[in-house]
Order: sequence, then structure tokens, then C-alpha cells
Amino acid sequence: MNISTAHKLRFIKRAALIGALITTLFTINITAEEWGSWGDGSIFDLSGYLEVTGVTVLPRWQEDQNGNVGLLSKLRLRGVFEPASNLSVVAEVEYQDMRGAVNPLTRMSLAGLPLLNESSQAQLAGIDFNRRIDFDYAYGSASFGPVDLRIGRQPLAWGTAYAFNPTDLANPVTLAELTGVEPPGITAIAPSFTIGPSLGIDGYVGFEDRSREAVAITDISVPANIPFGIRGRAFINAWDVGVGFVRAVEQTGFLQKQLSVEDYVIAEFAGSAGPFMLYGETSVEIDNANWKFSHSVDAAIGTQYDIGDNFSLLVEYHRRGRGASDPDNYDLFRRLAGGLVARDYLVCVGNSFLFDDKVQLTVASIINLNDYSAALIPEIIYTAVQDFELGMGISLFPGSRGTEFYGDFRLETQEPGDKTVFTDVDMGRYMAFFKTTWYF
Repeated sequence: MNISTAHKLRFIKRAALIGALITTLFTINITAEEWGSWGDGSIFDLSGYLEVTGVTVLPRWQEDQNGNVGLLSKLRLRGVFEPASNLSVVAEVEYQDMRGAVNPLTRMSLAGLPLLNESSQAQLAGIDFNRRIDFDYAYGSASFGPVDLRIGRQPLAWGTAYAFNPTDLANPVTLAELTGVEPPGITAIAPSFTIGPSLGIDGYVGFEDRSREAVAITDISVPANIPFGIRGRAFINAWDVGVGFVRAVEQTGFLQKQLSVEDYVIAEFAGSAGPFMLYGETSVEIDNANWKFSHSVDAAIGTQYDIGDNFSLLVEYHRRGRGASDPDNYDLFRRLAGGLVARDYLVCVGNSFLFDDKVQLTVASIINLNDYSAALIPEIIYTAVQDFELGMGISLFPGSRGTEFYGDFRLETQEPGDKTVFTDVDMGRYMAFFKTTWYF
């Protein structure tokens, strides 16, 4: 394949979060309540956080490589305007400054794929490859008794599992899901209806596909190609159970793009049994002439157990029907874009809180059960003063050559004249990181 500059840019957009996100794979999601806020809370609130992360990419011990360093500065602001108790407008914006080894282009170059070198970047005037501003959310909410309505660019995150959500068919599937950061906004209409104290119906109609390509897609205006979902929920004692139907729409392919429209039946549950929190979810593709269980069913099931007040352990199993059980069949471009490529995964997260919760120790891992490689992230976070944290950790990727998380594989491309080019790619180098976080 002859990858043109335009196609390289499209690919870079999909891979843009890899360098910054892999260093904080299991960061706890930050809600507006945890941020705190400015203002009196009656009409307008402004909250957010500033996180600065320094990264050192370590060389492979058995190879002659240099270490590399980088610095990521991320500022996220959330503004909430509430002119009345049943009306609100929310806007969120995120600024990122990515220098050195945390810059996606630099990271890809270090991995062996200089998709755009410095001279190529210089020819694309007006594009800043080091800084990015995303006006991620801008939506309004209104409540009318049992009916809630949210319209605009908003977060949609269905599912009960911690790491990956098979029922979340509105968002792209990448390693970014493991960070716990805010899901990417989608332009949609999302109503919900409460039926008494124990029943509810919610849903959405979207106006963009899962890939979030910055392209005006003609086919997305056809009613049959518009993504949507509807879900009924029941709250029975300590259990939350839901079933529904989802139409997922996504651009597929690398050079030749096409719109994929697929229908799914979904189900989920969450609840507790004694000291254990139990949850699970599944999505089953329907209306597929080539339907078979191994390909068309995704699922996740997990449990969390709290040991006393200071320790918790979470264990999840994930099955991805379209993933490959054999490393020889891994989708290489999907790997480069930050996606998962295998079929079976185990996620384990242990948390311990010490010294009156001032110190948090976290050990998180995701294990590929098909090739037995893993991503392992031990981290320590210290709350120095209220709303100010210091953290440090390391990202480890044990495995053998050719396995997913070890990250060392060969990419084959075709150049003009049917010339085959082989590129050795190394995306699994260990990384140490130190970060500071301000909440306000």
C-alpha cells in the first residue's frame, strides 16, 4: 500500500492518544463533584483539573537503544449553567500540550513508523502537531417530570464493566477506554423516561459514527444509517438489569473507507451478593448472514471485592468476538491505532489506601489470554494537600516477541511498483512516569 500524506494524517488522528494515554492506563475517572467548583453553585459553576505528566521511555534491555523523555500538560475545564432547577447547559473543553516522547508522532517514530517526519510536518502549514484543543462537550439538559432530555455533543457511555463495554456501541474501541478518562463526545439526542420507582427506558439517536472521523459523511444522513440505541432497565432490590437494541455505525477500512451498519441485541446487569459486587454485559450481532457465536458475540463479566475499608480487588474477563485467537492473525493497523486485537482478556486491579487515605497504591493489569502477554501498571498517588496530588509509576509489557503487549512485530506494506516493504515496529518499551494533578 502506498500511504499518502492524507491517509497518514487520518491514521495519525486515530492513533493520537496512544503516547499520552498508555502511561495512565487505569487512572480513576474524575467527575465534576470530585473536581470541586468555582461559583456559588446556583447559576454557574466552573470546575476542572490540570495534570502534568513526565514520561521516560526506557530502552529494551537486550538492544542498543536510547531512553527518551517527554512532558504532557493537560487542562480540562467544565462549565455548568443552570438557569432553573430543571434546565442546564454543560460545556467541556480540553487542552493538551504534548512534547517529546508523549507526542503521538514522536512516539510512532520511536516505534519505527515515522508517518510524518519533521520536514513533512513543516509543509502542512496551520497544523500544530504539539498542541490540541478539543471542545468536547456542549449539550443542554431538561427535565419534565419523569422525562429527561439531553441534546447536543455529549458523553454516552453504556455498560457496567470497568475496562471495556460491549454494550457501548457509540464510541470507538481503543486502549483509551482503560484510562477512565471522559468518553469522546457524540452529537446526539438522548431521552430517558422513568416509570415508577423501579423501571426506566433510555436511549439515543446519534449523528456521527463511532470512528469520529473529521469528515462530513453523506451516508450518515440516510435514516437507515443513523446510529441509535434503546434500553429498558429494571431496578430490583440490589440489582440493576437492562436489555435493549443498538444500531452501530462505523467507518471501516484503512485506505478504502466504507460505512459499516450493524444491529445488536444487548443485555447488562449489576448488583451485589454479600461482600461481592457482580456485573456483566453482552452484545450479540444480529441480521448477519455469516452469523456464528465465535464472531458475533462480545461479553464482559466481573466482580469487585472490598477487603475492609482500605483494600479492593477487581477482576474482569472480556471476550471480543472479532478478535483473533492466533497472533499470526492480529490486525496490524488496529494495533497501531491503539485497539485491542485478541479475543480473550483478563483485567485485574488492586487498590490499597494508606495513612488516612493520603496514599493510594494501585496495581493494574490486562492480560491477553491468547498469547499470555500483559500490560502491568503499578502506581502510587500521594495527596500532598487537598486538591493536589503527586503520582509516579511504571508501565511494563511482559511477553514474548510477536505477542500483543510486548509490542514488537513486523508490518508489511506495498510501495509503488509492487515493492514489498517490511518495517520492524516496537511499541512495547517500558515507561516510567511522574505526574502532578491540581483539581479546582
